[in-house]
Amino acid sequence: MVPLIVDENKGNTVLVEGPNEFYVKEGAVSIYGCPVDTLTIPDGKVLPLYVEEDAKIELSHLGHVIPIKGNSIPEEWSELSQKISQGEYRKIMFIGHSDTGKSSCITYLANMCETQAAVLDCDIGQADISYPASISLSVVDSKIPSLEYLSPFDSYFVGKTSPAKIELRCLRGIAKLIRKAEKIAEVVFIDTTGWIYGIGAREYKLAKINVVNPDLIVCMNRDVYYLEGFEKVVLPSFVVKKRDKVERAEYREQKFKKSLNGGRTITIHLDTVTVRNSMLFCGEELTQEETESLKKLIGIDILYGEKSDDFIIMLTDEPINFREIFQELKTVKSLFEVADVRIYAIDQLKYLLLGLRGENHIGIGVITGLDPMKKELEIYTPVPEDDIKVVEFGLMKVNEEGKELGFMEYY
Repeated sequence: MVPLIVDENKGNTVLVEGPNEFYVKEGAVSIYGCPVDTLTIPDGKVLPLYVEEDAKIELSHLGHVIPIKGNSIPEEWSELSQKISQGEYRKIMFIGHSDTGKSSCITYLANMCETQAAVLDCDIGQADISYPASISLSVVDSKIPSLEYLSPFDSYFVGKTSPAKIELRCLRGIAKLIRKAEKIAEVVFIDTTGWIYGIGAREYKLAKINVVNPDLIVCMNRDVYYLEGFEKVVLPSFVVKKRDKVERAEYREQKFKKSLNGGRTITIHLDTVTVRNSMLFCGEELTQEETESLKKLIGIDILYGEKSDDFIIMLTDEPINFREIFQELKTVKSLFEVADVRIYAIDQLKYLLLGLRGENHIGIGVITGLDPMKKELEIYTPVPEDDIKVVEFGLMKVNEEGKELGFMEYY
C-alpha cells in the first residue's frame, strides 16, 4: 500500500484513526502536549496530532485521517492545567460516562503538570495502565501520548470488569493505592468507570469520593446531579469516536491477551502461597466422617471440602442442579451453624482469572487444572513461578488467548 503524505500548517490538528502508523518527515507535532516523531495507533483508537511547526506527515493507511483547523484541545482543559500548576489542586477525580474523554483529559493535564504527577486508574473495565479487572497506580516520569504508555507502580486485583457487587473490594484497592499515590506524587489524577447513574452507581461513586477525598471533581461533558456540595468543574469532551459494547469487549480481550502473552502452565502448591478472595484453601479440611455425612445429606459425591467459623465449601466432579439441592444446603447451613454453604464442580473453576503477587502485584493467570486433595493448582501465566507469593481468585473466566468466558458468583 502506498503511504499517505499529509502536509499541514502550524496550529492545525490531524486526527488519525487506527490501525495506523505515522512518521513525521518534516516539522513537529504533539499529542496531548507530548512531542512525537512516530507512533503506531491501534485499531479503534483516534489520536489528535497537533502541528507545532509546519509538518509533512507520512501515514500507513488511507481513509483514517481527518484534518481540522486549530487545536482540538478545549480551552477549558488548558485553564484547569494552569490552576493545577499554580498548586490549587492536588487530587483531581474524573467522573463521566464511558467515552467522554476522561483518559484523554488526564493525559493532557499530566503532560502539562510541572510537578511530579501520578495516575490512579480505577476504570477496571477499560483499564489503560494495566489489564482489566484491576486498579493501577502509575508515576508519570515523562510526557506520554496516552495513558497506555504508563507502567504500573503497583496494582490491586479485583477480579471482575465491573464494580457492581464488588464495590467494597474496589474501595479497599482504591484506599490502598491512593495512600501510596499521596506519598510519591505532588498531583494525583484519578480516573473512574463510566458507571455513574442508578442507585448502586451513585452510592459507589460517593463512597469512592469519601475514600479519595479529592480537592476537585471533574465532570466530563455534563454535570452529575448528586455531587452538590463538592468542589467540581464541568469540562467539555473531546471524543471523535465512541466505542460500542463489541469494541469495548475486543479492547479488554486485547489487554488480557497481551498480559498473558508468553505464558506457560505451572503448578502451584497452595500450602506454599497465601490465597485471597476465596473460601477455598482458607479453612480446615473436612474430616472423612463429615464428608460422608454431607454426601448422604446432599446426595452428591463430595471430593473435597473445608469449613471455618462462618462457611463450608465443597468440591465435586458431578454436574450440579442447585434447585434440586437448595433445601439440603439450607439444612447443612443450619446443622453446622455457618453463614454460608457453597458447592462447586471442579470444572467450574477452569479458566478462572487469578491475580498473582510478590512484593507488589506482578501479573495475572488463569486456572487450567486443580487437584484439591494434593492442593495443587495448575495456572497458565507468564509470571515466573518462584515470584508468586499470593494467589488472588477472581470472579470471571478468561482463556489463554484473553477471551472472556463469563462470570462466577462469590465463592
